[in-house]
Amino acid sequence: MGPKLAGWVEAYAELLELNVWTSSIVQRVTWNESKKTWSIKVLRHGGDIRTLNCRHLVFATGSGAGKPYMPEIPGKV
Repeated sequence: MGPKLAGWVEAYAELLELNVWTSSIVQRVTWNESKKTWSIKVLRHGGDIRTLNCRHLVFATGSGAGKPYMPEIPGKV
């Protein structure tokens, strides 16, 4: 099933014109309470470091891993 799933994900990204980064490492994630945003530092393949700032953050680390882990977010109720 691995190659079939990988092909589907690749086709999905292409059809929706998504910018997909593979071989990237999230180095640091911080929450800015005053702005209500996340700051994410990403090391991309080849050594390029990018900092992303966004209101929502999802870590998707696999398929069918069971019950999702929902961490406590500082300042959230």
